[in-house]
Amino acid sequence: MPTDALEPPYHETAAGVAGAPARRDEIGSTARDEARPDSDVDLFFDYQEAKFGLFDLMDVKEYTSQILGFEADIMTRDSIHKVLRPRIEASALRIF
Repeated sequence: MPTDALEPPYHETAAGVAGAPARRDEIGSTARDEARPDSDVDLFFDYQEAKFGLFDLMDVKEYTSQILGFEADIMTRDSIHKVLRPRIEASALRIF
């Protein structure tokens, strides 16, 4: 899957989700340009505490998958294990 799939309209319409995060980063095989046709998209994001809950996370995942037309894995930046976080952040591609 090409990383240009995350270009508009994805980032222009992603704000339509209630409590949408202000910043998203792409990680994993798509960020490394190693994705296969059956690969999903892995994203992590920053959010405002107390304004974003579990149901919002599920909405972002579903909305992202609908826009892209394939499966997306969504996680928050603070859910990434602290030992792995520096390496993952270093390889991340900022979407918006």
